[in-house]
Amino acid sequence: MPLTCRGRVRGQEPSRGDVDDALGKFSLTLIDSLDTLVVLNKTKEFEDAVRKVLRDVNLDNDVVVSVFETNIRVLG
Repeated sequence: MPLTCRGRVRGQEPSRGDVDDALGKFSLTLIDSLDTLVVLNKTKEFEDAVRKVLRDVNLDNDVVVSVFETNIRVLG
């Protein structure tokens, strides 16, 4: 939610159906952030972030994902 600088939290926001599954718990923003660090040549910050991801993020989620979002943000 870029205009309010808040994220969406499942259970605290009104459900938007499959949109919440496609955008949430899939870590697309995390992937965008890591890409940005590389593009800006922030290698130390990138390495720190990757360590935190490996320690704290679980990508083993059974969710509906958007093929479009996956293609443009993850593969791109």
